[in-house]
This record gives sequence, structure tokens and C-alpha cells, in this order.
Amino acid sequence: MIKVYFDFLCPFCYLGRGFWLKMQEERPVEAEWVPWEIHPEYPPEGGPAKSDAKAEADLKRYRALGGELRHFEATHVSPNTRNALMGLEFARAAGRTDAYIERVFQAIFVEDKNVSSVEAVVELGSEVGLDGEALGRSLREGKYGEILAERDREAEGMGLEVVPSFVQDGNLVLAGSTTMNFEEFRSKYLAVWG
Repeated sequence: MIKVYFDFLCPFCYLGRGFWLKMQEERPVEAEWVPWEIHPEYPPEGGPAKSDAKAEADLKRYRALGGELRHFEATHVSPNTRNALMGLEFARAAGRTDAYIERVFQAIFVEDKNVSSVEAVVELGSEVGLDGEALGRSLREGKYGEILAERDREAEGMGLEVVPSFVQDGNLVLAGSTTMNFEEFRSKYLAVWG
């Protein structure tokens, strides 16, 4: 079992997940996607917005790395992902983990949506079959806040520094994908799990 520590805010996590899913067709490896809030200091409504020039520069870079596997549009929003990450734990309990993760990533990196609010997360969760009313209640009550805190302690206790971090048996085996295209990721993946 691999644990992949990630945050929805991270474009390289979006890339890494796309690359990981593609590799499952070739060499399946069981994984748990673990929420790790990388910018807890962002205000509840989200962090600093990107300028048009920054958004366009990022878009070129991400598209070059993502190729045909991950679609990107220019993103200006830097959401606070706490609610989205707690929503992931709700989705996990409901057996909708994969659909939820993909929907939130699409909202951020394709639709340029701010997923900071409870309402935004409820809308996305409802789209993938989650009980919106129960999801909203769990977010407002902070039901999964302690789980996020535990995940933070786990990551920090292992000395993880970047997302995505792929961990096996408590050891970091593959970190980040900030400069990797799919073929480079595939090569590293096969070196570890091939």
C-alpha cells in the first residue's frame, strides 16, 4: 500500500495523480491519497490571486508537463483547501474517494473555481453523489479536522517536504513531480514498483 500525500492546491499533485492513474493501467499498485494541507495560513476565502501574466506562464509550464494526460486552463484562484480536504475524508467514508478527488482537481485546474467555501465543496461533492446536506454539516462542525491534523503530524514526522510525496512502509520512495513529464514519471515509477 502506497500513501500519497497531496493537496488539491498543488498543480503537481494534479499532474502526479494523472500520471499515477495512467500507470495503473500498466502496473497497478494500491494507493491511498492522503490529504496534507500545504497552505493552512491562507485566509478562509483563499490566498493571493495570480496575475494574468503569472497564470499564463504557469499554464504553459503545466501543459508542457501534462501533455495529453492532464488538461489545464489558466488558473487565477489560490483556494484555501481545508474544506475540500475535509470533504475528501467525508467522500472516503462514503466510498466516493476517486470521483471526489478528480472533481475537485478539475474545478481548480480546469474551471478556475475557488473551492474554499463550504458551499463550493458541497456543490462539488453533490455532483459526485455525496449527500450534500450531510457533507455541509460535517464541514461546518469540523468533523474531519482532527484527521487532517493527524495527517499533518504524520507527514512532518516522516520529514516530508513536498507534495506529492509517495510513501511506502513509512519511507519516501518518490517525491514531487515538479519537472517530470509522464515518461519521466513512468521511468521512476517502474524503477520503484516495476
